Amino acid sequence: MDTNLEDSHKEIIEFLSSMKDSSAIDEMMRLLGEGRFLAVRQILLTTIWNSPLDYSYYLPDFVDIAVEGNFMEALDCLTIIENMEGPFEERHVLESQLFLRDYIESTAPKDPQKQHIMSEIALFIKDLNDQDDDGITSFMDEDED
Repeated sequence: MDTNLEDSHKEIIEFLSSMKDSSAIDEMMRLLGEGRFLAVRQILLTTIWNSPLDYSYYLPDFVDIAVEGNFMEALDCLTIIENMEGPFEERHVLESQLFLRDYIESTAPKDPQKQHIMSEIALFIKDLNDQDDDGITSFMDEDED
């Protein structure tokens, strides 16, 4: 890649990463979902995990991208997921679990590195589910006092 193109590439990534307007979230997610942007999906994911915006609402979308994508996309999705602030809707956690189950039950050959990343994502989702259960219990316990 020539220096001017490389500099332009970096500037675009920096610009997208620095967006602070939450209305940009829906547009970024739309771009991620469009097939014509598949070639730059990893770049878009990189800008998202470098962004100060919270993409928690889109938890299942990132799990799905990790399942369907390559190792580097799965790694970026793990980073995005681990940095989500929450709260997470129960239906999004359940949908994420379904994507993970489909990945596990798939008979397609699996990249060992990606499998490790998917295991990390599954543990994160399990912890979310466990925290939700603990949150309900804690709230009920406080109510009884």
